[in-house]
Amino acid sequence: MIWPIALLFVVNRYGLRMAVRATLVTCAVAFAWRAGLAAATIRLSLVETGSFERADTLLWGCAAAIAVRLGWRPRRWILAVGIAGVLAMPVVFRNETYTAAVVGHAVLAIFAAAVVVGLDYAPGGWVRRGLSTRPLVMTARSSHVGSPPGAAAVVLVEPSGSTVANSGESPGHSDASQPRDL
Repeated sequence: MIWPIALLFVVNRYGLRMAVRATLVTCAVAFAWRAGLAAATIRLSLVETGSFERADTLLWGCAAAIAVRLGWRPRRWILAVGIAGVLAMPVVFRNETYTAAVVGHAVLAIFAAAVVVGLDYAPGGWVRRGLSTRPLVMTARSSHVGSPPGAAAVVLVEPSGSTVANSGESPGHSDASQPRDL
């Protein structure tokens, strides 16, 4: 629960460029920590479920979102690679092993971030319109508002009365030629 608050602090204090760097460093440190726990043959359930051990699964998506906010635009093939990767994960990492707990979680998070970013920039507006329907927006918002850091993030980051469903656009798409900083 501390990661969203820490990330907001870094963004507000040091800016988006530093936030993306700090996010990627944290992902690498969490990956190395999990690898170290696996090398020490710590109980597998601890490698899979600890808060720091799972931090990078959330932060890969945060890094992708920050990169988009800074102006990066994914290529069309990112979505296909992300979907293929997510679909391949149960086959590639079908057994509960240290490799699955260390590498599998990180790779799945990277593929999932690719899917989300790829969907956001998929050709054709039908994807954005479909993801911006009121039931999906309300479900996503309620899942974030249900936790204290998520509620704080919604209040701090989202302008009053502004929603994806109301605007018909995804966040950050109001002027694709000029990415905005927070």
